Amino acid sequence: MAMPVMPVMPVMPDGQEVVCLDDEGSGNISVEEEGVEEEDAFEEEKEEVEKASWGGTWRTCGVDGCLYRTKKKDHLKQHKATIHCIDIVWHDCPELGCEYRAKAKGSLKTHRALVHDIGVTWHHCPKHNCSYKAKREDGIKQHRANALGIGVTWHACTELGCEYKAKQESKIKRHRADMHDIDVLWWFCDNEGCEHRAKKNSHISTHKAHVHNVGIQWKQCPDCDFKAKTNGYINKHIKRMHTSA
Repeated sequence: MAMPVMPVMPVMPDGQEVVCLDDEGSGNISVEEEGVEEEDAFEEEKEEVEKASWGGTWRTCGVDGCLYRTKKKDHLKQHKATIHCIDIVWHDCPELGCEYRAKAKGSLKTHRALVHDIGVTWHHCPKHNCSYKAKREDGIKQHRANALGIGVTWHACTELGCEYKAKQESKIKRHRADMHDIDVLWWFCDNEGCEHRAKKNSHISTHKAHVHNVGIQWKQCPDCDFKAKTNGYINKHIKRMHTSA
């Protein structure tokens, strides 16, 4: 008996469509669609494995396309309140005269410790005879690096020929802006027609006081009626007018 001849399926590049006949005599099979279906099946299987590994289901946010997900219902609730301002439960500071409030109890607890010294867990410098203490453990680490030179991680300026280095990365960023004009956040004077700009907001305030007489805080000489816009001018005045030669 002659063996039936099986049809040979053509091998096509990925993404091209292969057409073959099914038992009914027609039908289309897309290689690309098969790949998508396999990927979806893999993701479903992966999610089932994750679900089985801890015995629960993922809770997704979905607000405005947010991809946040968590395993705990209270975490999702906290996320929506903190990030999307949905169903916020405000926690007010009970200290007299304090108007601080937070969306999370943990933030309120931190506030009361840092601002009101309530419920503080003090961290002490382990160095002998050092009385320094801080409300946060990273404060001790920073103290040991800055004051004692212990556990210092030096951050160096990467500009060619510059030997500046600092113990804090933020100071490198400030140095690069001040000295090399890299990643500068410019502050501009908002007085009409004035094009003055500065690298620090405080410099803009000084400029507006000196040039435009805006927001002046007059400094008074303690010995006479003389006043000036800066303490430097007051000191020069005292030295010149009230100090014996």
